Amino acid sequence: DKRGAGRLFSSEMRRFAGLCGFEGPDAEWEKDYEALFTVGGENHGPASAGVSLSLFSQLIDDESDDGCYCTDDELRIILDRLEPDARETLLNAMFILLDRDGDGQLSRADIGFYQGLQSLSPSARNFL
Repeated sequence: DKRGAGRLFSSEMRRFAGLCGFEGPDAEWEKDYEALFTVGGENHGPASAGVSLSLFSQLIDDESDDGCYCTDDELRIILDRLEPDARETLLNAMFILLDRDGDGQLSRADIGFYQGLQSLSPSARNFL
């Protein structure tokens, strides 16, 4: 969302689609972009309004031909391509979340909490 509008417009979604393997011409993309707004047989508003976070989430979780399904691993790869410094941003966010007392250091308890999270199954981690 380069514009900070809270929505992804055709050119932004085209970039995402390209990272997912779309290689068609502009005319084909415009048809596909318009089709995103009727995924699941629902009308998600005019294409000119852009793709909301809610619709984007629905699209990347949709395994049908209507969606743009991506696994978590595929999303990580795409994020890395879009934002090469994303790892540092994620590490900083993780550090802040793990530093439960906010002292700027990870205590043994903080690290133990992290290790406990790592031992959970992926489905249990999603529940948190």
